[in-house]
Amino acid sequence: MKLLSVLPLIISFVVLCNNSFCQLQKPDCGMIEMHKNFTSNYVTPRNVEVWLPEHYSKEKKFAVLYMHDGQMLFDEKNTWNQQTWNVDSTATMLMREGLVRDFIIVAIWNAGSKRHAEYMPQKPYHHLSDDQKKTFTHILKAAGKIENDFIPFSDHYLKFIVSELKPLLIKIIPFTRIKKILLSPVVVWVV
Repeated sequence: MKLLSVLPLIISFVVLCNNSFCQLQKPDCGMIEMHKNFTSNYVTPRNVEVWLPEHYSKEKKFAVLYMHDGQMLFDEKNTWNQQTWNVDSTATMLMREGLVRDFIIVAIWNAGSKRHAEYMPQKPYHHLSDDQKKTFTHILKAAGKIENDFIPFSDHYLKFIVSELKPLLIKIIPFTRIKKILLSPVVVWVV
C-alpha cells in the first residue's frame, strides 16, 4: 500500500526527467549546441551545452566561459525551480555594449547527487578537522543531498574539464588561445 501512495510521485519524477530536465534548453538569444551524455574517464556522463551568440562566426575566435550547473542557465522551463540565470541575455547585452570581448558559454550540467562532491575543493576539505568533516556530512545528509559519508572528488571534475572537455571543444569551435583560467564556485573564466 505504501508503494501505491508514492507511485504518483515516482511517475511524476520520471516524466519530468524525460520531458523537462533532460531536454535542450531554448535560449532567448543565440543558439545552443547540445552534447548529450558527454562521457569521461573521470566523472559520470553528463550533458554539455555550448551557447553561441547571435553573431557567432567560425572565422572569428571567441573567449570561453565555462559555467557549472549548466541546466540552470538559459531556459526556466527546464529547471527544477522554474528559474534561470538568463546568462544568454546578459552575455548578449554585455557584448552589444562593448563591455566584454566576444565569448561563448560552455554549460556543464551537474551530476545530480554527485554535485557537491564534484564542486567542493578537495585540498581545503582534507585540511578540515574530523569534527568539521562530520558536520559537513551531517548537513548534506539532513538536506537529502547524500546518503553516505561525504568525500569530495573535485580534482577529477577539473581533470574532466581540462583534459577531456576543453580539448574536444577546441576541435569543434575556434577558441581564443588560453592564457589563464580563473575558478570560482560556479564559473570558470578562461582569459
